[in-house]
Amino acid sequence: MEFEDIPASEEEEVVVAEPEPEPEPESVNILPEPELTEDALTKFNREWNAKLDKKRETEFENEKSVRAAAEEDKAKWTQQREMKLKAKKDSNRSEEQVTQEQLVSESENLKTWERVSKLIDAGEGDSKGSD
Repeated sequence: MEFEDIPASEEEEVVVAEPEPEPEPESVNILPEPELTEDALTKFNREWNAKLDKKRETEFENEKSVRAAAEEDKAKWTQQREMKLKAKKDSNRSEEQVTQEQLVSESENLKTWERVSKLIDAGEGDSKGSD
């Protein structure tokens, strides 16, 4: 069954909603503005936030000073480390140069057996297991 098959009744009325008339401004109930009184909770929150802001500011200043001191300490440590490394490098270079000079002088003098005896540890000759 389709809608076209249903006969339309002629007695139906179409109801159209009429817009309500706008009330006059004098008759509108407007609530009065609330008084801005400060209760205990808002006063406490305002004071608490002020204390927190002051605390954050002092912590920030403290952190800045600690960071600056740490950077200075790191710079001093790095400088000392570089000085120690430079001294160690110079010491190693001078020892190497002395060793090289000794090897050259010994090779020129053909003191091969003296070099071998320097390389052998004197304490090893005391072992009982030698053949």
